[in-house]
Amino acid sequence: PPTDSLRKERSLTGVKIRAFDLKWCPTEPLRIAAVGENNGCIWNVGGGGASSNPVVFCDTEIMRCNWHPDGNVLLTGNAQGKIAVRSAADGKPMATLDAHEDEVYGIEVLSNEGLLAVGAGATVQLWDLNTATGPAQATLAAKQGGLVFGGDHRNPERKAYLFSMAARGRVLCA
Repeated sequence: PPTDSLRKERSLTGVKIRAFDLKWCPTEPLRIAAVGENNGCIWNVGGGGASSNPVVFCDTEIMRCNWHPDGNVLLTGNAQGKIAVRSAADGKPMATLDAHEDEVYGIEVLSNEGLLAVGAGATVQLWDLNTATGPAQATLAAKQGGLVFGGDHRNPERKAYLFSMAARGRVLCA
């Protein structure tokens, strides 16, 4: 491949230590959110540089983030199984949903009406953001003879784990 096809444009500062996920805003093409071990940030990267005052919010091990289609809400999921519904203006939580499982490794908004899919541990959960109700859920079973996440010494129960999700409209892959 050509050597100029991938180049570093600039660095965005704010997420401390490791970043686990990042997403572009669906309504503002030059707005991006990133989350990591102990905090998250939302930047506006237009005008030749990143905003000098990114929106910063703190939490413990924020594993995933995703935007509501309206661009006004950022959803984050952490290692304690909590989903924060945050104001994109200031990063403050407007609501918290409890996934009742392991780390949240998937957050996908399935409709403009607020249908939310969450992947946590071995479950796929559906939530209604408008009423903060849910979850309807399905548990993934480990495949016989399949790969054991973490190896037998870390996962002796051979439990299935969901690590990623992708949605297009109301179609979800996990």
